[in-house]
Amino acid sequence: MTAEAYFMGRTAGTIQAPYRGSDQVYASQRLDGAAIDKPTYEHCTFANISFKDAKLADGHFLNCVFVACFFRNADVRSCSFSSCRFIDCEFPRTSFSGCDFRYTRFAGCYIPFDEIEHSLPPEPNLREQLSRNLAREAAALGDPRAARTYRLCEVNARESHYWAAVMGKSKWYRDHYDALARAAISLRIVGSLLNCILFGYGERLWVVVRNYAIATIVFFPLLFYFIPGGLSVPSTAAGTATQPSLWAALEFSLSNAVAGALHSPIEAVGVSARLAAAAQIVLTAIWASLVAGYLVRWSLQR
Repeated sequence: MTAEAYFMGRTAGTIQAPYRGSDQVYASQRLDGAAIDKPTYEHCTFANISFKDAKLADGHFLNCVFVACFFRNADVRSCSFSSCRFIDCEFPRTSFSGCDFRYTRFAGCYIPFDEIEHSLPPEPNLREQLSRNLAREAAALGDPRAARTYRLCEVNARESHYWAAVMGKSKWYRDHYDALARAAISLRIVGSLLNCILFGYGERLWVVVRNYAIATIVFFPLLFYFIPGGLSVPSTAAGTATQPSLWAALEFSLSNAVAGALHSPIEAVGVSARLAAAAQIVLTAIWASLVAGYLVRWSLQR
């Protein structure tokens, strides 16, 4: 839907005391430095309005649309923006405190996370949706750091939503999720936790590098070493297989971790060892792709 659709069927109006309106269009007004107390607007469109240095307090905006509005240094307190839309707006140094952004959507703009963090919806599912929306807009506008912060907020909100559904923390969750649905969500929780532990949600490079190093140097060498007959190590003297040492297990693990670049003569023997080797190769490929993706995003910021 284009912004023009929000102007249709609405009459032109002027923003003025007592700051009330419904089904109207307000365009090209400058409210710089204005103190707007208890504004109440429903189903209205605000286009090219300057709220620079304005103070909005105890407001109620229901299903309103803000198009190309300017909120520089605005102080917005205890305002509800339920089901509103912000399109191509600007929020430099805007302060939001105690606000309500339930069912709100942003397009072509976003609010810095530090300013909206405590005004995000308390409901986990609504907080997840809004965080996903803001992450997408921040990324599109070339702010990968803000996008990453919103993505992590989205993940945390999603996990909170999953736990609330499994535990049936409210009547809404008990009514919407039966026993079968809760069991399915339990599997999603396990998958999300594994994603966090193994891959850092794809957002934490240090987690990826740490796990890659631990898996390569500690976990898989010990696993290969303790699998009975798991590795075949050719003897340099007689050409016969010998019992692998811990160093041989480490060599085999390192070879898997660098996609066989070491050309190690050690081979996995038996189903268990081969499955372990395959798991290491798959994990290594995933970790490598995450690092490559991180480096690409980092290079695009420079």
